[in-house]
Amino acid sequence: LAERAPERACAALAIALQATHDDARLRAIRSAVAVAAGRSPEGRASLLALAASTEDADLAAFLLSATGPSETWADAARAVCARSADHVPSALRCFESLHLSGLGIDPTAAEALTRGTTHEVWMVRAAAYAALGRSGRVVDVVPALEDEMPRVRAAAIAALAGHPPALRRIAELARRDPHALVRLEADRVLLDHPDAEALVLAALRDRSTRVRVGLYEALAARRDGRFTEAAREALTAMRGSTPSLVAAARYLGALCDDAHVDVLEARVDAGREGASERIRAVALAAATALAEFPSPRAAAAAARFLGPAPAERTPRCGR
Repeated sequence: LAERAPERACAALAIALQATHDDARLRAIRSAVAVAAGRSPEGRASLLALAASTEDADLAAFLLSATGPSETWADAARAVCARSADHVPSALRCFESLHLSGLGIDPTAAEALTRGTTHEVWMVRAAAYAALGRSGRVVDVVPALEDEMPRVRAAAIAALAGHPPALRRIAELARRDPHALVRLEADRVLLDHPDAEALVLAALRDRSTRVRVGLYEALAARRDGRFTEAAREALTAMRGSTPSLVAAARYLGALCDDAHVDVLEARVDAGREGASERIRAVALAAATALAEFPSPRAAAAAARFLGPAPAERTPRCGR
């Protein structure tokens, strides 16, 4: 019925959800609800109406997860937030929906979110701060920079990325926070501020491999060529952990700039048979990067480690 007549099924399943207390049967009903909700907009709307009206916080949380993000879903989430901020599963769902929807929050939901920022469960606090930041209420997010939990501080940093008054504190966290997760999130924010280049450069020498790798990955995704000298120096001196050197090679490769073929080629040639596992891991990353360059020199260097490329393959940098 959930597949063939999903709208009718949603109505029947909504009744069954409220009347069933057997765990095995409830799991089966919930599975059918997920199928039906995905096939019928009308059925999904009736389930969302139930989520907004039921006093059962667990049921409301499930219905939000089963029906998926949409404008109507965010409306239902606001209603759930207003009365269920103290119930962890429901609070997480409704706060996340508000964060993802970007549709703003009404005063009732804002009150619930504010309560969520003091919740004893850090995941609820993080979700509440993220939703507040997305909705433009960034002033309410600033206190989270002092939260005892690293993930809450990291969520606050992301939410405050476009809030200039918070930049100084974010820069301090990039340098001094004891947790790599927080430093990395702060460093990602600093990438958008040209006057913070010295801090980013210092972060590429952070004591944590997680920070160095994450920052190189962020630079590669943005094709940001401001910090290539740091990557070249690290690869030439083989300074840093193996994962961070692999990330540095991938960063240079992502830029598709022939100016970096020389250092990548040197790392490929160092990875000859008999070299250490560490050197060969970096050589593989360098060769894989060079395989995406269209120049004959880069192709020849990559082939020395990877073997000849298929004739029909077009390097990414040449597309």
